[in-house]
Amino acid sequence: MSTKRLLKKDLFGEVWLQDSGTEASILRDTRSARWWLKWLARWLLRREAAGLAALEGIDGVPVLMRYDKDRLTRSYVAGDPMHVGKPSDNAYFLSAARLLRRLHRAGVVHNDLATEPNLLVRDNGGAGFIDFQLAWHSRGRG
Repeated sequence: MSTKRLLKKDLFGEVWLQDSGTEASILRDTRSARWWLKWLARWLLRREAAGLAALEGIDGVPVLMRYDKDRLTRSYVAGDPMHVGKPSDNAYFLSAARLLRRLHRAGVVHNDLATEPNLLVRDNGGAGFIDFQLAWHSRGRG
């Protein structure tokens, strides 16, 4: 049985948690974005898709599953938001620093890691990063 739960609704659209029973995913849908911001919502969606595509194979970040001009589906990364998980082990912060370096080596900057819900404390105690809506991917340095 498939379930769908609204996680967030804002001027740029909606974010849904989808659970098919075997696999959970996150759907970002810009079709409900305000008409005057739809162009920006789609542009941010395109940036998120490019960033996630560049991070393929990196553990701790979502996997891009599907993308079209209005919707993006990415894998669900299990864990607690940092402000809930309250990590105190130094190993967590070392894993977050390693993950951040891997993103930067892939040419991706997240641009929203100051928002604690975007940093996860995963079940294995390591760090995970989610919500790449403001991410930027550059093929070169800069």
